[in-house]
Amino acid sequence: MKILRIACLLAVLSILFGCSTTVVTLRYEPTTPVKTELDAKPVAAIGTIKDGRKEEDPRWFGAIRGGYGNPLKKLVGDRPMNETVARSLSDALKERHLLASGDDAVFRVEGTIQTLDCNYYWNRDAHAQLLLNLFDAKSNGLLYSQSQSTDNSESGAGAGIFGDVNHLAGFMQKTLNQTIDKFFADPAFVSVLTGRNVSSAAGVAARLEELENLRRRGLISDEEYNAKRKQVLDGL
Repeated sequence: MKILRIACLLAVLSILFGCSTTVVTLRYEPTTPVKTELDAKPVAAIGTIKDGRKEEDPRWFGAIRGGYGNPLKKLVGDRPMNETVARSLSDALKERHLLASGDDAVFRVEGTIQTLDCNYYWNRDAHAQLLLNLFDAKSNGLLYSQSQSTDNSESGAGAGIFGDVNHLAGFMQKTLNQTIDKFFADPAFVSVLTGRNVSSAAGVAARLEELENLRRRGLISDEEYNAKRKQVLDGL
């Protein structure tokens, strides 16, 4: 009965207070110590970042939810999420002394937001998945193509209208930043940006893309994909 009374109270409060929206600025901060390569130069500019989520509001990225999963507190960015991710990628390049202006860029980074959302229902969860492509700025040749993802969760106690939007927003920011940092931990990605054996990196990108297609079509298992991907990267 006590649980039922609490649920009824939360339902009444939800109706009284309605759904609120909080505007949050998500900014990039490294989640691991930044390793600046000795041969790092300002070589890369950010191109088009697409939002593949198909949300009605392109600024939306999460919500604190009530007992029926209904959004009580919505979280939106100060700009569309594709612009937020573009800014974060730009800041990540700048942290590593790799960011160049559009005219001076040797490489162009483009990509797609495949997943970007967070929720606080009984527990907090945040998910981010980005696909990034590296192009030769002059020839438009594809040098790298890979998807990275992060799924985080932490225990809560059922939030409802009492959930902390700032905590959830910080959880989302951490998840996005971890995903971006995974690209800079990828030897194939770094080898292109630092000019190390670019032709080899292009071949690696093509091989990785081929492996991804095989896995997507169910022709190889996840275990086989991971093992073969490691073999390709170890050959750099």
